[in-house]
Parts: sequence; structure tokens; C-alpha cells
Amino acid sequence: MSGWAEHRAFEAPQEVESREPEFTLDVARRMVALVQRVVRDLLHTQARLTVLRAEQRCLERQRRNLPWPDRRRRYQLDEEVAEQAENRRDLLAELEVLGVVLCDRRAGRIGFPTKINNRRAYFIWQPGDATIRHWRFARDKTLRTIPSTWLTTEVLSASGKV
Repeated sequence: MSGWAEHRAFEAPQEVESREPEFTLDVARRMVALVQRVVRDLLHTQARLTVLRAEQRCLERQRRNLPWPDRRRRYQLDEEVAEQAENRRDLLAELEVLGVVLCDRRAGRIGFPTKINNRRAYFIWQPGDATIRHWRFARDKTLRTIPSTWLTTEVLSASGKV
């Protein structure tokens, strides 16, 4: 025996299945308001981090010749950057808890995992959109417009008529 099979739990699956949730279009659209607030805060935090890090780099380059007020600012920046980085980690964790995927960090584009034609896909929401208007397959970058027939089907299936 090779030894590895001896330590496996009885009836334990050999492969761990994905725990990623699957959203219906209706549920994903109802979550947009919440996700929108988290993404707004995330984009604000990322923008603030960019500004702080630029200032930090500038002061770091001149660190040997800085007068005391600028040195003090340099130390403050270390704390502010750490605080904003922690805020960013918390916001990313919140998105993870919600079960959504950050597809584009710069644009704040969010994917709601689903299956379309038995393939992993995402309903896509992006800042500026009032609702979810697009979808894409998991390994494809092409955004596709959600067909109007999906909206009708979604409404009918939610009412129990399909």
C-alpha cells in the first residue's frame, strides 16, 4: 500500500466540490443594492490607497532630507495606508461572504455565480448600472446582454407558472 489511502476518512469524497453559490437572475438583481454599497466603499478605499501610496513613495524617496513635519507625515501615512488596506480586505471579505466574485477590481465589476447551459457563468453587475444587464461564461471575458426571454422566464418561474 502507498499509505495515503489509509488515512482517508470513511466515505470521504476524493475531490472537494466547489462551494460557490449559484444565483438566479432574480436573486442576483435583488442583491444589487447591497453589493452596490460595498463596491462603492471598495472603489473609494482603493482610490484613497492609490493617493496615499503615491504620497508615501514621494516622501520615501526624500526621507533623508525631510524636515520634521514631513517626517511626521511619512509616519502618519504608514498608519493610514495600513488602515485603508485593512478596510479593503474587510470589504473584499464581505463580497466573499455574499458569494459574489470581484471580476474587475479597477472597474468594480461583480459576478454572481450561476450555471448557463450546464457551464459555470456569471451574471455581471457594474457600477453605473441600476441592475444586472450582462452575463458571461466563467473563462470568457466577453460580456453578453441578458436576453429579454430570460427576464420573462425568470418572472414566470418565480410565480410558479413555468
